[in-house]
Amino acid sequence: MSLVAQKRRLATSADLLALPDEGQHYEIIDGEIVEKSTSGKHGGTQGRAFRVLGPYDRRPGGKQPGGWWFATEAPVEFETHQTYRPDVAGWRRERLAELPAEGVIQVRPDWVCEVLSPGHHSHDRVTKYDTYERCGVPHYWIIDPIKETLRV
Repeated sequence: MSLVAQKRRLATSADLLALPDEGQHYEIIDGEIVEKSTSGKHGGTQGRAFRVLGPYDRRPGGKQPGGWWFATEAPVEFETHQTYRPDVAGWRRERLAELPAEGVIQVRPDWVCEVLSPGHHSHDRVTKYDTYERCGVPHYWIIDPIKETLRV
């Protein structure tokens, strides 16, 4: 056996898209394909957060606030080995002309909200937080559906 340890191959967005259903229930965290963990409480919280943002998901220039795109679980490549599906993400329309119909979004969001998932707290509070900060995401919210708290 060789003394040289074989380096593991780090996953990329292409690996995610090659999964069945384009990896709808998976993310790439530190080069590993990780299944997203959810629950009824998680999904309900995510849905409520998305609905609250509805009035801002409009074209700018009208009488109502607007100028944002919002999406749930959209795959976003933050770095080569960090492709996340934020629970809710938002982009200013002047930075992203329209949401892509398919594939991985290459433009970093202006706002991200993660709902804490069972067994994935450290991903949301540490790993993703560090990536979002490194990539210049201006606003990051973390919702804890069990404690019913919001961390901005």
